[in-house]
Amino acid sequence: MTESFTIVEPSFEFIPPALPGKELEFLEICCRTCYKSEDKIREGSAEKLLSKVYKEYEHFSVIEHQSAILEITTSNASEYADAIIDLCPLFAQRISRERLLRSDKVIISGNLRMWVEFFRALPVESWGVFLTIRNIYYCLAKRFPFFFGEADEDDANGLVHLLDENPLTNKDNLSKEDMMKHMTLTGRFIGSRSMSHQLVRHRKMVSFSQESMRFCNYGKKGLQVILPPKIKELATTYSYWRDAIISAYDSYNELLASGIPPEDARFVLPNATKTEVIVTAPLNMWNHMIQNRGHNPHAQWEIRDLFLSAEKQFHEVLPGIF
Repeated sequence: MTESFTIVEPSFEFIPPALPGKELEFLEICCRTCYKSEDKIREGSAEKLLSKVYKEYEHFSVIEHQSAILEITTSNASEYADAIIDLCPLFAQRISRERLLRSDKVIISGNLRMWVEFFRALPVESWGVFLTIRNIYYCLAKRFPFFFGEADEDDANGLVHLLDENPLTNKDNLSKEDMMKHMTLTGRFIGSRSMSHQLVRHRKMVSFSQESMRFCNYGKKGLQVILPPKIKELATTYSYWRDAIISAYDSYNELLASGIPPEDARFVLPNATKTEVIVTAPLNMWNHMIQNRGHNPHAQWEIRDLFLSAEKQFHEVLPGIF
């Protein structure tokens, strides 16, 4: 048998936050990871892709990688926060309250999917009654018109402010506690399907976009796999592993040649198959995952090494947090 696959090393890559006005391009990177279509990125391709995926198909998961942080300062800010949580309980995990001399201040954050679904669930009558709710929509629409439409200047009452959601530029404007809760970072995991099954268990406030075996045709793109170090140590164990990989890939290609679509042919591919996963999470959840996987001696070698790499890269950009 001839080797018809490529061995790749597991790796982690920090993805810098979106620059102002470049949110669609940032989300395009996350979205195209699912289809491995990064070669199609060009001027104007981000809006075209998201118009189809988000607006036409209403696949909202990809917009979870972009967050918005709002500061509400009114005498009844806590009441608005409670109303938001009632309609979208996920916000309860990303809220800070502070009692001021003559008012309340609330910082509440969420990814764009949370905010979009909040306004979809909001009763129509609330728009005319609660000026603060209208001001929240105004702030989001002004910052993210693609997702919320044009901003109505009449709704700008000054009670709500959109904060800088970039932890690299806003790290001196929030307390460490608030940064941990509201700021997010994004990274790309490259590893095996065995690794990704463990990774996606971390669901609390964590967002994923994963390379899709359903839509990726590995007969055309070629098969990439992860080789465990212990299997590599001995020629005999490597031979067993190599033969199994080649056999599985040959069967996959035979199924494709027989007219079976990739979404069904993938059933014969092994857990060694390389996958890519874009992960976005608040800083406190990154710390939790790093401790749970990276610093846990019982964690699987692959995911442990990846989270230690994530910690090292995050430390370089936010040394006071990681």
